[in-house]
Amino acid sequence: MKVPPLPAIVIDSNEVAHGHNWTFTGFDTQVANLYTGDYSLQGHETQVTVERKTKADWYGCLAGPRGKGCRRFRDCLGRLALFESPCIVIEAGLDDLAIQPARSSRVAAHSIGAYISWSQEFRIQIIPAPSREWAERCALRWLQAYWRHHHLPKP
Repeated sequence: MKVPPLPAIVIDSNEVAHGHNWTFTGFDTQVANLYTGDYSLQGHETQVTVERKTKADWYGCLAGPRGKGCRRFRDCLGRLALFESPCIVIEAGLDDLAIQPARSSRVAAHSIGAYISWSQEFRIQIIPAPSREWAERCALRWLQAYWRHHHLPKP
């Protein structure tokens, strides 16, 4: 049985405004304001989402003045957990996340511990990717897998 064509990939307007967005070359895309997450599928914005993070973003989520970054990101994780298929893709491999950035007050062990803990607590897949290009591919595969597994025609 054939899966219907993938709907347009929705890119959050904030990603585009700040020039951080992935392009998904060869796929239809549209820009819209997403309540949570950075990427989704048209018509499924409340079911599937991908949150994009760089290594600097990830470490920023762990700290900040008086824990502000952590509290803000935990709120985001709470919203992501409401989705049927949430995912966070980090533009850094797990080995790279284990190396503390020069300007971070958090040790690398905290980064890896948070990665494991938040995955369990919020039931959200977190995918570390070794490069920006791989991260985009992982996000695309996540959206395609959601579409394929939830929209196969019933026999």
